[in-house]
Amino acid sequence: MGGGVLAALSRLSYCSLLVHGLAARWLLLGQGAAVCSDPTCLWTYTAGTVLLSELGALLLALMLEMPCCCLLRRITDVLTA
Repeated sequence: MGGGVLAALSRLSYCSLLVHGLAARWLLLGQGAAVCSDPTCLWTYTAGTVLLSELGALLLALMLEMPCCCLLRRITDVLTA
């Protein structure tokens, strides 16, 4: 059980790493003005970026990585049988 949870977190972490730069750039460039220097504004921007990154990572993992892992598992099962 622990291995499955760690594998899922590993996939999500890797996808998050891939998505975070795109999400941060999209949020930053999507604003008409510069990000304010007020701590509340910066924390809001950071929380929004992290939330958007994690949602995008979950979507990427479910739509792309999980089917590929299942396909590879089935191929190795056929080859080893």
